[in-house]
Amino acid sequence: MFKFTLKDPKSLKIAISAMSRLITEANMLYKPESIIIQALDSSRIVMVDLSMPKTYFEDYICDKEELLGINIELLEDVLRRCKAEELEVLYEDGSGRLKITAKGKGVRTFRIPLLTTTTDRIRVPNFTFRCRANILSESFKATIDDAALFSDYLKMVFEQNAIVISASSEKGDLETKLTVEDGSVINIEVDEPAKASYSIEYLNNIMAASKLSDIMLLQLSTNSPLNIQFMMEGEARIQYYLAPRVEE
Repeated sequence: MFKFTLKDPKSLKIAISAMSRLITEANMLYKPESIIIQALDSSRIVMVDLSMPKTYFEDYICDKEELLGINIELLEDVLRRCKAEELEVLYEDGSGRLKITAKGKGVRTFRIPLLTTTTDRIRVPNFTFRCRANILSESFKATIDDAALFSDYLKMVFEQNAIVISASSEKGDLETKLTVEDGSVINIEVDEPAKASYSIEYLNNIMAASKLSDIMLLQLSTNSPLNIQFMMEGEARIQYYLAPRVEE
């Protein structure tokens, strides 16, 4: 059994909406200290992990750990109907349904079926990233939009003091340099220079979560998955692991 209350579900709505752009179903692990929602997309190119510790909620009660499945698209539809209202979410053992109550001008109660999951919890990859940077979300999103003019993929290079992003095709090419000096990078750490290429379509879908935070974290090593993180209030976080493009 678990129950939580949110005074304003805005950030949860943004996070679930962003997840729905990549996945339709997910594992939901609830335990006394947190709720974690995870999934791989159907092509197994990206993993998404939404972690919400009990500090994220106004109130949180959970008496044990259990793994359930949830339809993310249906959850998004329900949350979209909940405006700036107090939200109460309850799951009772054996009920098979998630009860969502929105308290505003009137009290509305939604019940959505949970899914039986036969898979174990998805483990967050344990990579040792050689590069990491906190950058402005709007700067990275603008660069992705620029790169989309010329290619389906972009190349990302971490140098000692800059992130260089490029894209090229028969239509033309782009190169953007993001640095601390120009204000687009908050800080950058490079243990050794690294580079990799990633799908612009997937990056665009990931950036739907940029509404959560003005600053995002990027981590990568050469030809490794790209880790993208957006922090939320109450120490909650949504993060992605995007597989690199395999160069032919």
